Amino acid sequence: MNEFESLKEDSRLRPLEIFNAAKTSHKIILLLSIVIHLSFLFGLKDGFWRRLFSDTHHISIAADTFSICEAGYRIRQGLNIYVREDGEPTKTPYSSGYRYLPFTAFLLGIPLSLLPPSEAYKIWVAIIELLVVVNIILTLRWTRGRKLLLAAMWLAFTPFYVELYMGQFSFLMSSLIFWTYLAMDKKKDIPLGFCWIWSVLLKSFTVFLLFIWIKMKKWQLLFWCILIILLTSVPYYLLFPKGWDYFRLLNLEITIGLGGPTYKGMHSLQALLSFIAFLLLPKEVLFHYLGREITFQNVFPLFIITGIFALVAYLTFLRKTDSEILFTLWITFFFVCFRDIWENQYVMIIPLFVILAGKERLPLGYIIPAFILIALPSAYGVFQKPEHFADIYEKHWTSLMRGIYHLQKPLGVVILLIGQVREAFISSSPRSGAK
Repeated sequence: MNEFESLKEDSRLRPLEIFNAAKTSHKIILLLSIVIHLSFLFGLKDGFWRRLFSDTHHISIAADTFSICEAGYRIRQGLNIYVREDGEPTKTPYSSGYRYLPFTAFLLGIPLSLLPPSEAYKIWVAIIELLVVVNIILTLRWTRGRKLLLAAMWLAFTPFYVELYMGQFSFLMSSLIFWTYLAMDKKKDIPLGFCWIWSVLLKSFTVFLLFIWIKMKKWQLLFWCILIILLTSVPYYLLFPKGWDYFRLLNLEITIGLGGPTYKGMHSLQALLSFIAFLLLPKEVLFHYLGREITFQNVFPLFIITGIFALVAYLTFLRKTDSEILFTLWITFFFVCFRDIWENQYVMIIPLFVILAGKERLPLGYIIPAFILIALPSAYGVFQKPEHFADIYEKHWTSLMRGIYHLQKPLGVVILLIGQVREAFISSSPRSGAK
């Protein structure tokens, strides 16, 4: 039996057969991960997990599901989905601000807005859990080894609790990223285009993958993506110009001055670099640009991030790097460059661990510490005293506590990034003509 036939036969195994054939240690890890995952669901409103995260103390339950419901309701009322005026009717008791492209409000917001808000939240949580099951099944069928360990990665990942609590859409994005990779791996262009374009319409940052499509000369895919974005967005922004200003401010201006040593909810590398810069030169104004004071806190993160972008671009266009490692590199770059990385958004990095471990592209010496750092809760639950839960969470912390808080998850990203860059250089060679 050749390798292809072996893989095909392996993919036909049922989940119970896969479980019975696995190592005892892998079975135990999977069972523990199931218990942990179930504890997320049973502890949504209160309990052990809620006290460990800052977002669950400063954001009301279901707030992000309600934001989509509210956006869908406002479309039905002919109102701006981004900017609310005093006296306008509302559908939900509270909600976060809507920050996505209009497409999501039309596709998901309108149907959810037809339901009572509490029911819409329950249905969305059920959909998220269904996506978990789908991704585990796809993982078991796709990979040849470490099946139960990879399944456990989808389950025992504590930022997922915050995702459920807020009723967020990051896990849908995580699923679309995984499905896009699977379609690319199997060379199925139509599913690839469907999943990738939907992901760009949902949270947009997968637009970084266009560099891979350019390298692969997938011009038709790029054409359809641009056309669909224009058709689903431009008419709305022409009708509501303030909506575009709001979307651009929240999602595209990633180098805005932070106005202090830290920023609530930031678990990005940019946040860590900004914190380091603040410690070095807390109030040093370097120059003025467009009427704004530009400090070392602005320039230092931008300098590092630009260097990382240049490195990944070099690996993409000037070396013969395979598309698999480039795919994970460009998704990792989002966690490097974007300003606002909330804890729940790290569920979007789960597919990278599954891909890199499933294909054995990185040594476990990179994957395991990176996964642990990101999968565990942040240090908030350790540092924040219960009597201060209602406060801005770093108000009573020392600089060392802030540093540890901002270091944990970005350090996991850096470990993952270093491992991928190393693998890219080892497995590739310079393109002809490149120097």
